[in-house]
Amino acid sequence: MALNKADNQTENCDNIYATLVIAYKTIKSLQTFNIRIPEDIAIVSFGNLEHMLDPAPFITAASQPAYNYGYIGTQFLIEQIEGKAPKEPRTIMLPSDIEYGKSSLFQIKKGK
Repeated sequence: MALNKADNQTENCDNIYATLVIAYKTIKSLQTFNIRIPEDIAIVSFGNLEHMLDPAPFITAASQPAYNYGYIGTQFLIEQIEGKAPKEPRTIMLPSDIEYGKSSLFQIKKGK
């Protein structure tokens, strides 16, 4: 995405998909250029930013069960340390969810 200070326009971009930290920094940058979210550009994050933004729109986010990831990872590490881990790699799939917020065009199209 290119930001033009002269006319505060985004060129050829209407959506940004980013990790938690990058989405936060992007929002702060866009705000300095008076670029409106979601009217000018939509943002979707992998992780919820609500606690990081002051004040800012609620971000549409693909939320992930961070506690469960940490818990399972710790259990795998303990198994490894104790020599009880399986020799074959394991695949663990945890559910995620989309939390629709004001930062995405989805809300505007729905009339919210």
